[in-house]
Amino acid sequence: MKNTKHGLHLLLTAACFLPPSIMAEDAGEKPAPAYTSEWEAGIVYSSEDSFKFGEYTGLEEEAFRPNASFLIRSPSAYADNSTRFYEVTGTNLGLDSRSLYGEYGELGKYSVYFDFDQLPHFQFDDAFSFFNGAGTSNQTLPTGFVPTANLPATLATLNPTLFPSNILVDVETERIKLGGGFSWVMAENWLVTGNYHHQIKDGTETLGAENGTNSNGPSTILIIPVDYNFDEFDIGVAFTDWVKQFDLRYNLSLFRNDVPSVTWENPFTTGSAFGRIGVDPDNQAHQISLSGGYNLGVTSRVSGSLSWSRMLQDDTFLPYTTNPALLTVNPLLPRPDLDGEVDKWYANLNYTTRPMKDLDLGARYTFNKYDNNTPRDLYFRVRNDNTLQNPSSTIVNRINRPYSFEQHKAELDAGYRLTRNTRFSAGYEFDWNQRDFTEAEITREHTGKVKLSSNLSSMTSGWVEYARSNRTHSNYDPSRTFAEATDPAFLPAGCAAPPFAGCLDNDFLQRKYFLAEREQDKVTASLTLVPADLVSLGITGRYSNEDFDETVVGLQDVIRYGATLDVGYTPRENIDTYAYYTHEFFDREQAGRIFPPGTTNDWLYDTEDRVNTAGTGIKWSNIRGKYDLTADYTFSTAITEIDPTDLPIDTAADFPGLETRVHSFSLRGDYHYKDNVIMRLNYLFEYFSNDDWALDGIGQADIGRVIWTGQRSPDYTAHVIGLSVIYKY
Repeated sequence: MKNTKHGLHLLLTAACFLPPSIMAEDAGEKPAPAYTSEWEAGIVYSSEDSFKFGEYTGLEEEAFRPNASFLIRSPSAYADNSTRFYEVTGTNLGLDSRSLYGEYGELGKYSVYFDFDQLPHFQFDDAFSFFNGAGTSNQTLPTGFVPTANLPATLATLNPTLFPSNILVDVETERIKLGGGFSWVMAENWLVTGNYHHQIKDGTETLGAENGTNSNGPSTILIIPVDYNFDEFDIGVAFTDWVKQFDLRYNLSLFRNDVPSVTWENPFTTGSAFGRIGVDPDNQAHQISLSGGYNLGVTSRVSGSLSWSRMLQDDTFLPYTTNPALLTVNPLLPRPDLDGEVDKWYANLNYTTRPMKDLDLGARYTFNKYDNNTPRDLYFRVRNDNTLQNPSSTIVNRINRPYSFEQHKAELDAGYRLTRNTRFSAGYEFDWNQRDFTEAEITREHTGKVKLSSNLSSMTSGWVEYARSNRTHSNYDPSRTFAEATDPAFLPAGCAAPPFAGCLDNDFLQRKYFLAEREQDKVTASLTLVPADLVSLGITGRYSNEDFDETVVGLQDVIRYGATLDVGYTPRENIDTYAYYTHEFFDREQAGRIFPPGTTNDWLYDTEDRVNTAGTGIKWSNIRGKYDLTADYTFSTAITEIDPTDLPIDTAADFPGLETRVHSFSLRGDYHYKDNVIMRLNYLFEYFSNDDWALDGIGQADIGRVIWTGQRSPDYTAHVIGLSVIYKY
């Protein structure tokens, strides 16, 4: 009730400060003036307490909120013979998703601007944690907490008053961006620009943390702090005339994380008393870029860009372990920090020409190189701050792999107008990639495509396109990544040939989908019909099939198809209506194998996703010269079905289905009290339902060796009502 009175008071106060001309009609008929500025003030009521509903808007709680927006713009230069201009805008000033923008300048000479943007991200309001200091960088167990050996379920028996926890911790972040910039016409055809922005992101997020002595040790989902600072600056100079254009620019970005690590007390008896994990490190990046174009006569043009970037990261390493006993005997880190350095080169060149009236040609080349110059060293492992590795057994320790790649892509295309209304085009693309520290060093992909488009009649037009791709690779060596990260003196003899015994992280028949040989077919089509002046109809469809026919273990087949139907109907000049329906289908088949091999080795997964979306709406303006009405309704459902098959005898049960349903209805009504005064009513209804077996019905101690935060899949029914007054001048 207190919020209600406060919101109504603000609305009445805003109305009192509006100019008197709002409150009474002027006598006589006058031409409608051209307004350049406006204010909007009112209240917003949201009926639902839901982080999901208010995920990015700030409407996460049931409450009345004052809200306002405005646009202040200088009168037209033609009205006052001035070349100076200004503009200030504000949006959603009463919500956490607010923004401000302002600009001032003189046409043809200069301009300066500032902007402010705030964006929340509400993730969970039902996450539990029993740690003291949950959401901070130092988390300890509550007084009297009794650890267990490895199974979280035992914690409930040992700690009946402490676990499962009843302490809720919100998982949410907020990003604030503030900055500005300028543009200056240095001389005829020359423009200098500069921008600077500072961003702050703080709040909490989740992170998995393991304790124990192997990769299957007991784990905890922690709620950790977020405290990022990001600065970005760029300056550039550009030249433009009718023949040639170029833009030279320098960009600097600096990232600082004020939370370098998170320490937590171990709730298990297995492992060290405390664990510690590093989070995102401080880093910086520099980029110089040049882009431009040149017209080669009337029918030809060449354009391109070239950029070089250097990314640096030298944040100080954490010690190997929090265990002081192990620090005294374990080898020191090979260096104090990563000394990470990456150079990135990117270039593209485009050429288009029309040598004949009905023929157009194009060629493009792209070069992309990611050159990681980070030093390589041998790093010893301390398993979960508990067990000392044997320094002499370097097979269990690793040399870091600074990943690099180089890409060359060439494209050719041609189009020919067969008749006045029909055009045929064809194209070819070759994509060559070389990657370091991967199982397949080189991949090559060839793609060919054809397209036919036509205006069949004054009421009918459409097009259809077919593309086929074929990707191959150099010799696929599943032991390559293991061998290149291990001292050669300690590699097992089995690394020399299949099945690469002792030097594999996965089965030697496994193929990673982005490196595996693949054939792909794509068909897309569109048809537009205008059977009458008041009716329009559009149909689009798409189909693709990816076949990984050489893969024994891994992704084997992906099928996608979908279609959309759009209908538009304009029964009167001031009424527009529409309706649409979209169906999408995804099917993925994946073969797996237990590694290391067991009694039952093989399994298959068939995953299907079906998404259906429908919507309709109407826009009815100038009703009796006083009212405008806009209404929209959308319904969407997404269903995922996962069917596992256990080989050679199928004993596996299907996973429960995943289903998401959304109903959304919005209504906006405007009453034009005067030419420059509008009373506005907004209404939004939204229903969201999500059934997720990975979240629902699972407590903090119900996942084998993991202490969970216990949140549920979101569901809500929300109503939002907004009342406002708009004044234009």
